[in-house]
Amino acid sequence: MTMPLLTQILEFLSSLSMRQIIAGLLFTSSTIAIIEAWLLSLPALLGQYVLIGLLLSRFVRPEMAMAKAITGGVSCLILLLTAWHAGWRGGPGVKAVPEPFRLFVVVLAGIAAYGLFVTYPLQGVAEEINFACYWLALMGFLAVALNREPLPVGLGLLTFKSGFEVLYATLEGSLTVAWLLAAVNILASLAIAYLASMRWEEP
Repeated sequence: MTMPLLTQILEFLSSLSMRQIIAGLLFTSSTIAIIEAWLLSLPALLGQYVLIGLLLSRFVRPEMAMAKAITGGVSCLILLLTAWHAGWRGGPGVKAVPEPFRLFVVVLAGIAAYGLFVTYPLQGVAEEINFACYWLALMGFLAVALNREPLPVGLGLLTFKSGFEVLYATLEGSLTVAWLLAAVNILASLAIAYLASMRWEEP
C-alpha cells in the first residue's frame, strides 16, 4: 500500500512544470514568512526543500538536487522533533506580529523580488533560478525580521540560506561542495533546535 502511494507521489512531483514549481516555492516560502505556528510552517519548509530539489534537477546533476532534498528532510525532522517535544505554540510571552500585516509585507517583498529580478538579473543562470534566489532570500529575511522566537527565526534563516545555495549549486557543480553545504545545513538545524529548546525551558 505504501509503495504504490510513494510511486504516485514521485510521479506527480516529476510531472510538475517549471511554472508549477516556482508557484509552489512562492506559496511555501510565503507561508514560512506569514505563519508562525510550526504545524504549518514546518510542512511548508519541507515542501520548499522538495521543490528546490525539483528546481535544481532541471539545471544541475541529479545527485546535487537529491542532496538538497535529503538535507531538507533531515533538517525538518530535527526541527519537528524539537517542536513536538517542547510543545512549541509560538513562544511564551512574545506577541507575534499580526498575520494581516505579515501578508502585506510579503506582498511588498514579492514586488521587490520581481523588481530585483528584472533590474539586476544574476549572470550565468536561468531566469527561474534568478527569481527563486531573490524570492527565497527576501522571504527568509522577512521571516527573521518578523519573528522573535528561535524556531520561526531559524526557519527564516534556512530559507534565506536556500536562496544562496540555489545560486551556488547552479554555478558550482561540485558534488563534494554540495554535501558540505548539506552538512552545514544540518548543523544549523541542530543549533536552531537547541536554541528553541532552551527558549521554551526558560521560566
